[in-house]
Amino acid sequence: MGIGIKKNVEVDATVLKQHLEAYSKIMGLGLAEVIRKQAGLFCMDLIKHTYPFTSAGKADTPESKAMGMKNIDVQVRKIFKPLEFASADEVGAIGSKSVFLKWEKARQEKFGDDPSKRVRWETFQARHAGGRSIPYIEESGQLKEIHAKVRKNKGRGGLQEWAKKAGKAFAIVKNEKVIEKYIKQKQKNVGILKSAYWFSSLKIKANVRAPSWTKHSEGEANAIGEDKTKTPKLPEVTVGNTIGRLALPESLMRLALNRRALSMRAEMAGKLTRDCGKLWVACAQGRAPDAKRFFT
Repeated sequence: MGIGIKKNVEVDATVLKQHLEAYSKIMGLGLAEVIRKQAGLFCMDLIKHTYPFTSAGKADTPESKAMGMKNIDVQVRKIFKPLEFASADEVGAIGSKSVFLKWEKARQEKFGDDPSKRVRWETFQARHAGGRSIPYIEESGQLKEIHAKVRKNKGRGGLQEWAKKAGKAFAIVKNEKVIEKYIKQKQKNVGILKSAYWFSSLKIKANVRAPSWTKHSEGEANAIGEDKTKTPKLPEVTVGNTIGRLALPESLMRLALNRRALSMRAEMAGKLTRDCGKLWVACAQGRAPDAKRFFT
């Protein structure tokens, strides 16, 4: 059956250090080489645990990218509404005669509304004015500010809870084409949060792979990567994202770290099985440091 691994090992800085030292000894690699390699792989783990994702650990898949694209589409359409679909109360809240006339024309073109049933602006406003003021927007570039205000994480995350529960749009937009243009612009940004970790791996010269959509150039400015593996007594590598927990909550960071350690234990167990066959043999030969903590 070979040598098994313990699966529910909670990893902190001390336990991670033990993993790296054990991996170095068991795999027959220098500690500096091990630290650089595992730091690079950890960057990829972080990509796999950063939103958007279909499930934690699978955030680098085409399905996760598709989810990110869909999330943007849903977000934008929750916030903005094309003029032809605006209600009378929403148009009344805008308070503009010119918008009112455009609304009537748009509804005529879209739904074939009977022109004979139209009312004068003054009559319409008397019936529908009031309520929360709603802006009217004609260009896609004007949507960004409103969108950012109703999102979490300083305009980078999902919608605020109160925005999700809002019964009305936050702005009325000239037509569907303007909204579609904005959605396509925002969908180009899918992967930016993840991309910092890819550029972190480049900074430490780690040879790892990642999908092209997780290598967004705008993520480079947020990358942290420092290689001090040439320090004789205490080699170390620092990787990260300046956005910090806005990009990756602590719970997901911890999950990624635990899975990196799990992967290391699996490699070590495989090597010990091939070389020694049994755990007791590996222990007798001094080949299995922290045996009780890591292996079964």
